[in-house]
Amino acid sequence: MGRFWWDRYDTLLLAIATMYLIACPYNKVEESFNTQAAHDILFHTLDLVSYDHHEFPGVVPRTFIGPLVLALLSLPMRLLQAALALPKWVMLYTVRWYLGLLVLVGLGHLRASIKDKFGDRAARWMALLIALQFHFLFYCTRTLPNTFALVLVLHCYAYWMADRPYKALAILAVATMVFRSELFILCGILGLWMCFVERSAGFFKAIGTGILAALVAIAASMAIDSVFWGRPLWPEGVVLYFNTVLNKSHEWGVFPPLWYFTSAMPRALLASLPLALLGVILSPQRIKALRFASPLLLYVAAYSF
Repeated sequence: MGRFWWDRYDTLLLAIATMYLIACPYNKVEESFNTQAAHDILFHTLDLVSYDHHEFPGVVPRTFIGPLVLALLSLPMRLLQAALALPKWVMLYTVRWYLGLLVLVGLGHLRASIKDKFGDRAARWMALLIALQFHFLFYCTRTLPNTFALVLVLHCYAYWMADRPYKALAILAVATMVFRSELFILCGILGLWMCFVERSAGFFKAIGTGILAALVAIAASMAIDSVFWGRPLWPEGVVLYFNTVLNKSHEWGVFPPLWYFTSAMPRALLASLPLALLGVILSPQRIKALRFASPLLLYVAAYSF
């Protein structure tokens, strides 16, 4: 159940993502910290004083865990780049490509769980619909905090669909504490859904699992990020304080409450959105499909306000 596998559809998705990466390797401002952090780890290594974030820390601190993973994966190419005196932009492509690969491995895990639940045709059509879209395969190589979180959320969904709720909640708690604190809304909704709607998880065990995973994630983040930032720090804790207690996130813009439903999701999903709705209505497995779709739609609705 929920096994990993790689087939020709995954290769197709990786090829398209690589094409987008080659066509557009440039940064938007939200990507700059993680891209620069990966650069600094690869090129400055232990010379932490030379790292860019000391001069340009950003509005809120971000974790180095994601860039550190990408830098470790990219290290063989870095050694080759140095040995052959290749231009530095080779490493930009390399770091981004490995991020895309991590996302697509997570997607492959999810597709494996979908195959187990809904059959091989559903898993194949999911891959083909993603291949025909732009948003997912373009952004899977962009070094946004959301993209790092996406890697773990895909595995969370895969374990959830494979009827392994506690592992799913543990992974989601790690993603929340390390990469995107806003995911605590999804943690709450998905956890309550598992406990009281599906009844696939016990309430107190789910709470205990989430708390334990969160504490481990916070400890790991503090151990690593305090070294890079030069002071005791849990970055996502600062982000959570900034967005909730200080309530300053609105200073970067506010969209109407239904923006995700009326603008973001239609633009991201394109033709697959009406097809998905039609599929749920016509499918003989519509009850099973609604079981997995409903808490995610509730999350989008809750996040909109």
